[in-house]
Amino acid sequence: MSGDERSGARDWFAKADTDFKSAYLLAELPGPPETICFLAQQGAEKYLKGYLVWHGIAFRKVHDMLEILNGCRSVDKAFGQLEDDCQVLNPYAVEVRYPGFEASYGDQDAYSALERAERIRRFVRGRLELDERTKSLIGEE
Repeated sequence: MSGDERSGARDWFAKADTDFKSAYLLAELPGPPETICFLAQQGAEKYLKGYLVWHGIAFRKVHDMLEILNGCRSVDKAFGQLEDDCQVLNPYAVEVRYPGFEASYGDQDAYSALERAERIRRFVRGRLELDERTKSLIGEE
């Protein structure tokens, strides 16, 4: 892979970490659970897309985490273990952003979304052997 691909992937990871940091800051308030769920989903999605960019794999402009995960599986079958997490996070990409999807989410949903998204983040970073000292949750080294 070229330096450009790695640089592009790191840009995706940086954006994802901003989503994570925002989600955790809202969770401390406590903020609206649906927004925390959305931000957790977005962070996880960006980590998966960053993994694809790292490997030079093109993907459609889509929020379907299962489709994105399948792209990751084409490189590394171990990504299959993230399917349940992606399945749970998937609805948070759209449902919470628009009127007409009046799902009711609570604190437990937010906690679960953060936990699942963080599992995806750690998995991707581990597969790419990226330094884990960087804490996406609070932006500390």
